[in-house]
Amino acid sequence: MRVLSVNVGFGPQAGGGAERNYQMAAHLLEAGIDIRLLITDKWLVGGEVPPGYPFPRERLTVLPLINRRFDIALPRPRLVDAAVRDADVIHLLNYMAAIVPAVCSAARRHGKPWVVSPVGLLPLREHSVPLKQTFQTFWGNRILREASRLIAVTPAEQAIIAPYAASPERVVVIPNAIDVHPVGAISPAPRPESRPFLLFLGGFNLTKGADLLVKAFAQVSRTRLGDYDLVLAGDSRRGPIEALVDRLGLSQRVRFAGWLAGPEKQRTLAQASFVVIPSRLDAMTIVVLEAAAAGKPVLMTTACGFPDVEDSGGGHLVEPSVDDLGRGLEWMVDHRERWPDMGRRMKTLLERYSWSVMTERYIDVFRDVLNETPTS
Repeated sequence: MRVLSVNVGFGPQAGGGAERNYQMAAHLLEAGIDIRLLITDKWLVGGEVPPGYPFPRERLTVLPLINRRFDIALPRPRLVDAAVRDADVIHLLNYMAAIVPAVCSAARRHGKPWVVSPVGLLPLREHSVPLKQTFQTFWGNRILREASRLIAVTPAEQAIIAPYAASPERVVVIPNAIDVHPVGAISPAPRPESRPFLLFLGGFNLTKGADLLVKAFAQVSRTRLGDYDLVLAGDSRRGPIEALVDRLGLSQRVRFAGWLAGPEKQRTLAQASFVVIPSRLDAMTIVVLEAAAAGKPVLMTTACGFPDVEDSGGGHLVEPSVDDLGRGLEWMVDHRERWPDMGRRMKTLLERYSWSVMTERYIDVFRDVLNETPTS
């Protein structure tokens, strides 16, 4: 079975979605799937895959970008056509990427089925909404309707994307997964000047809820959280959050860690007291699995569509509001004697959400699609 995976690319600063795409491709290759990647050169280093992301260069078809803000690639119709023609099934990992309409056009010509993983792109929100609406009108709706399968990462996302599918049975759920890193092998000893801290990992887009967390922390930081700081890790669009921290007088209690990756991220997770995921809307963020791998308790919102955290006893769920997050922070600190047990319970999630499990589910979907596709 030959699978063509289509996405912008991957690298240490490309975000959790790109990390997921890379891990998926690597595990499919390890499982014996003949997988090829159609990507842009956005995250390549000197024309090669970034350090720490080994993938055979001969399995990559790379389109050079001519506009990096909107990830618009130089048109290479023959390259795209050849990559699609040689595949059995196409997997679109960001159906709104500028390269996707050309891929789907080639797939129609060659009678190739495609599978789409929207992963949090719907409903349309955040920045550039008018541009996204234009894409959705001219290309997106048709791409989703003609897909042989739409893959959601949670039941909540399944309900959101089902109206875009040709039929409800074409929407399946395959949760996010994680490679388990040896976090315990990394010394968690904090730097001498460090105080205990709560950790936020992710971007500073509105949906991620960093502003809600900062405001909630401001409400309770001088009472039951007096001994704890807040560490915000991420770079994208952090200016407004920095201004909010200054306005609330929290500069001495809130630290910005910048972009974390690899051992540095693992070490910071190991040092944290617990992880906070304050999203207004999210599709099973990878951060919750990274926290599980580190054996850390989690405070997260119900908007993440991942009740397993509370069901397993590994964390606490609250509504995505300032007041509820404030009460959640207090609840976590009031139950700090339970943190070691909560961390152990979080680790029990890893077996259910490992790539060894999810890879087989992706392979089953691809095989089902091929079995349904008429041969030419």
